[in-house]
Amino acid sequence: TGYGLTHQVLYFLVAMRTGCDKHLKELARKNGDNFHSIVEKTCWRVYKEAESAWMYGLLEEEQDLFMERIFVCSSVGYSEFFRLNWLTSVLSWQYPYGCYGGVWRWENVFTEYFRGFVRRGNISREEIDRVY
Repeated sequence: TGYGLTHQVLYFLVAMRTGCDKHLKELARKNGDNFHSIVEKTCWRVYKEAESAWMYGLLEEEQDLFMERIFVCSSVGYSEFFRLNWLTSVLSWQYPYGCYGGVWRWENVFTEYFRGFVRRGNISREEIDRVY
């Protein structure tokens, strides 16, 4: 469940994109299954988890996993993850400068990064404020 399940699909995706899926296909065949069926069953479970999380209301700290679920399974061909209400929510989580955050916010990273430039006189505080 959770990240573990989504990462299984991510590993399948990497295997397919790098040509290593023939080993997984052989392993699946030896176990009386086929690789495509395993990916499909796994993405179905990921979909049910995403749907459940959506129905109960996503907490801010769950947004990352929710986006990962959509990205990973849609990348292996499952368009069921392209639900307009899901994608609209995901886009609403994006910061004006294009990044996503969550509990750990990107603006903290940028603030710390740019603070060094301000101290050295390479950039003004006003220029930084325009980014936010």
